[in-house]
Amino acid sequence: MISADENSILAFQLSSMKKLIHHQKTVFSLSLMLFFLFDSTGQTLLPIIEDPAIVEINKLPAHASFFAYENVKIAQEKDVNQSNRYLSLNGFWKFKWAKNPSSRPIEFYKIDFPVSDWDTIPVPSNWQLHGYGIPIYVNIPYPFSFDSTPTPPDVPDEDNPVGSYKREFEIPESWMGKDIILHFGAVKTCFFVWINGKQVGYNQDSKLPAEFNITPFIVHGKNDIAVEIYRWCDGSYLEDQDFWRLAGIERDVFLYTKEKVHLQDFNVTADLSDDYKNGLFNLKTVISAINATKFKGKLNLKLSREGKVVLKETKEISLKKDSSKTIFHSATLKSVDAWSAEIPNLYELQIELKDKKGRTIDVIQKLIGFRNVKIENSQLLINGEPILIKGVNRHEHHMKTGHVVSKEDMLEDILIMKSNNINAVRTSHYPNHPYWYDLCDEYGLYVYDEANIESHGMGYDPDQTLGNDSIWMKAHLERTTRMIERDKNHPCIIAWSLGNEGGNGCNFHATYKKAKSMDSTRIVVYERSVLDWNTDVVGLMYADYDYLERYAQNEDQKRPFILCEYAHAMGNSLGGIKEYWDLFKKYDKLQGGFIWDFQDQGLLTQTKDGRPYFAYGGDFGPKGTPSDHNFLNNGLIAADKSLNPHMLEAKVAYQNIEFSKTKILGQIRIKNNHFFKDLNNVIFKWSLIENGSPIEKGILENISLLPQEITNILIPYKSKINPHAEFFIHLFATLKEDEKGLRKGQIIAQYEYPINKRESPHISTISKGEISKKIIGKEILISGTNFQVTMNTETATLTKYVVDDTEFIKQGGHFNFWRAPVDNDYGANTPVKYKEWKTVSRNKSNFSHYIDHKNKGEINLSFTKAILNGDAQLIKNYEIYANGRIHITNQLIALKGEHSPIYRFGNQFEIPEYFSQCQWYGNGPGESYVDRKNGVMVGKYNSSIDNMHTNYARPQENGNRTDTRWVKFSNGKGSSIQFISDKLFDFSASHFTQEDLDSGSDKTTTQKHGKLLSPRKNVYFNIDGYTSGLGCVNSWGALPRKEYQLPYKDYSYSYWIIPSYPK
Repeated sequence: MISADENSILAFQLSSMKKLIHHQKTVFSLSLMLFFLFDSTGQTLLPIIEDPAIVEINKLPAHASFFAYENVKIAQEKDVNQSNRYLSLNGFWKFKWAKNPSSRPIEFYKIDFPVSDWDTIPVPSNWQLHGYGIPIYVNIPYPFSFDSTPTPPDVPDEDNPVGSYKREFEIPESWMGKDIILHFGAVKTCFFVWINGKQVGYNQDSKLPAEFNITPFIVHGKNDIAVEIYRWCDGSYLEDQDFWRLAGIERDVFLYTKEKVHLQDFNVTADLSDDYKNGLFNLKTVISAINATKFKGKLNLKLSREGKVVLKETKEISLKKDSSKTIFHSATLKSVDAWSAEIPNLYELQIELKDKKGRTIDVIQKLIGFRNVKIENSQLLINGEPILIKGVNRHEHHMKTGHVVSKEDMLEDILIMKSNNINAVRTSHYPNHPYWYDLCDEYGLYVYDEANIESHGMGYDPDQTLGNDSIWMKAHLERTTRMIERDKNHPCIIAWSLGNEGGNGCNFHATYKKAKSMDSTRIVVYERSVLDWNTDVVGLMYADYDYLERYAQNEDQKRPFILCEYAHAMGNSLGGIKEYWDLFKKYDKLQGGFIWDFQDQGLLTQTKDGRPYFAYGGDFGPKGTPSDHNFLNNGLIAADKSLNPHMLEAKVAYQNIEFSKTKILGQIRIKNNHFFKDLNNVIFKWSLIENGSPIEKGILENISLLPQEITNILIPYKSKINPHAEFFIHLFATLKEDEKGLRKGQIIAQYEYPINKRESPHISTISKGEISKKIIGKEILISGTNFQVTMNTETATLTKYVVDDTEFIKQGGHFNFWRAPVDNDYGANTPVKYKEWKTVSRNKSNFSHYIDHKNKGEINLSFTKAILNGDAQLIKNYEIYANGRIHITNQLIALKGEHSPIYRFGNQFEIPEYFSQCQWYGNGPGESYVDRKNGVMVGKYNSSIDNMHTNYARPQENGNRTDTRWVKFSNGKGSSIQFISDKLFDFSASHFTQEDLDSGSDKTTTQKHGKLLSPRKNVYFNIDGYTSGLGCVNSWGALPRKEYQLPYKDYSYSYWIIPSYPK
């Protein structure tokens, strides 16, 4: 039975639905509606929650983001808290969580309903992060039909938690008699609202504001507000984004008041003339006198630049009773300062409405920018220039508060982006908090503003996708048009994105046409259009290198290509991003893209014993809770906003100053790749590096290149180049003075210039002592001058290495072809495909050996083993000298057969814990890989072993250093062990074994976390002659580029072990 209170809700819905219930495919008769509304047989959900034709009830029309202040002084402060028209409802509310709709407190909205024993919850917040229900992470499937076929618009009747919110507020006496508006910034997923026990309205779309005129419901003194939120509704089918599925009031809730005559909306178009010099200013201001008597007054317009008024106009206004009027202003401004992401010039717009007595009614203060966006000759042009999108996708995420992000956190994100050469952001996959766009305007970021539409769980088939089902057209149009209305005045927005991964069809055809009709000053994009007509830019996500090059060379393709997602930065990734940018620079039609994505979406939580870690899918709830594991950890930055190592690779790929060698020694070609900005605020600092150490430094201050200008500079070093040493020039572009979002001295670009090639090191084997051997079972004991080595003949490894009575190596020399798989490896299934290599050399059998006591000061040991059923052979040679030095040669001989590639070809060692300091000569200071080493430079670096490990959210291969000449471990007491080779090698060293980091053949069977790893005492060291790349095309099948793979073939490399101790 439905209660009387539920009947009153349904009656309220019915009165509103008489206008709304006409579907484009189906028309429900009133009698049929009555049946659905009041026959509760077999269901407990209210029908409105499963009706795609009803997306709101009594919600006010959308308008631009602004606040109308009561006077100019307060408006100029831009702080709503100073206005007596504003009342925040943020804070603690009474809260009751129900596991299902049938157990919710149905009559809670009544004024006299007791809530004193209810819990309290902060608003805004996600209730799952306060102990109510389970945070769920899934990527494509819907959480409520994870293992079954979705049946839209149906959502679970019972497995649908409900949050009931309640609080009191008091209206200022001065508000009585005026319009009072209730504003919800964002509520996930659908909600009903009551004031003083009376029904006000209903809303879907969890990422745009919902406003209700509550004037008829307000009483003097204290008032009561009740909000009922359902976790799932039919709108959930359009909100299938790849993020945590949370619920609650996610943005600000507040009240504001409006005069009966007021500024209702405004739309500013600030374009540029054909020569991009003059500003074309057009303003439409809507004044409303609904529910008011006739009105006469003035509308004042003022436009300023850095305090100087550049435009001032006043218009007489006359409105009839119960009417509204749109007022137009147009002007051409000579020689404006145009807005771009490089130079975000802004003008201050002030709109003031006064009555006939000169009393100020409303003041709007807004920053605007003049810029032009168009497509011409197959290129996207901003202010006439073919910019490159150096972008990221960004979810609204905080490690503690989930989808609730503070203004301070938003600014921190902006500053991180600007300091790492990021110039664009896609609001994946929903409209962001309005303050985000203010920051992008101010600091300079190009924005793809994306509608809150994703129905990925339905697939892309035209017969299944909601994008081609006209029953859902109203919802698609509402979500798109309301976004455009809200955000239309922001210069940072260059594109309206119709959504993400929602298939294509009639609904996206309709939203494309509607967006184009609403705004001709921006482009409209939609990735799932692929090559269909309803997108201005082709943005096929994760297109690989070959696809992009074919597109660029196809003269029939006339649209620019900007990848809406590329370079999937999951875990230890971003190998091969340089090769993407080689293509973007080569072909005019290819104009960059948005890396997926900006931040790992880990949630900071604790184990039962209080150890913190970043949770991902599968960490919450009982067994069987829907989960797509750690697929949300794709960030250039970690969940705590620390930079992941691959952010530095992105920064260099995105840098706006390009360097290259010329044919003249010491001369460097410099190109200013900015399109609008010169290099007046840049100085170039150089160092001459000899064998990894700087020997000379200098500064070049007067290289003031115009945008796109090129020059050659000769680095004025005076030192002689020793042909027996290795030399580099390191060049850094830094800022002379602070810029918006950037600090004086900050590095914005870098370059490494190799002067000559390295000579092979000479390693002395001369020793006055003698060397001896003793065979004891499966071990060979070799002794020399103050050292002793024990070799195991079964494993061809060292089992002990003692020098001067100090243990230098506990064990080592094991062949290794494996790595703890990175997330891209799991996506390509290489832990299964390559599994034959995981333990191929570890079983204790089949090594044959030969001992050659060459002379009194040298013993050679040779080990051979057949592997892969005789298809290949491993050979290891040890040359051991009386002074304790050891030369090791490793060979893989591919004799026959076909076998999988390998991750690496190297050796592993375990070194005692007291060798806790590491120094190396090679790429650094951070980790690098064969396909990701443009953000590092050759030098001598020092680090503790503790700092050599990268703590990715899910443990995996990490900490590699490339192009190493030598590496040394020391104990701080004068003893050290050095590994050196005549060829470049890779190494890593940490307190974790490879097995500690390995999640097995299927990572989803474990819930490993980097922060929960327990470091071991000793040092685990890999020295590799060859390593495989990481890749970045995607994390669900793509391998690294071919040149960065290690196919089955012959490999050989060698190195020296050199001990040192106090004499």
